[in-house]
Amino acid sequence: RCLVCDMFPARYPRHNCQMTTLKKEKHHFCSTQCLFEFLSNTRKYAKADVKPFRIWVKDYPSGAWIGGKTAYYVVGSGIHGPMGPEAVVFNMKKAAADAARKEGGKVLTFAQVTIDAIKP
Repeated sequence: RCLVCDMFPARYPRHNCQMTTLKKEKHHFCSTQCLFEFLSNTRKYAKADVKPFRIWVKDYPSGAWIGGKTAYYVVGSGIHGPMGPEAVVFNMKKAAADAARKEGGKVLTFAQVTIDAIKP
């Protein structure tokens, strides 16, 4: 179950993501919206500060798992996920830029994405 919204991530294969902590705990999310919501306040959802070790997200065009910290995210687009507004994931910057031109939004890196950017 998604740690933030309690939905089943497996039901959302184009948007689900996961994280492994430094303590080797695994957390699953139905969408990048829930992932970044969690990262904005880990104590609220995990009852403790959580240090992410690896973050895995799905490349929107291919569905392949890719590293979340090196991915490109399109926020503010017409593409929505299970929770509505989404940070849509792309492995390639050009693909993200093409999607932003077609669907609206802007391209951000992992470090630039915030929950406020996803849900203005």
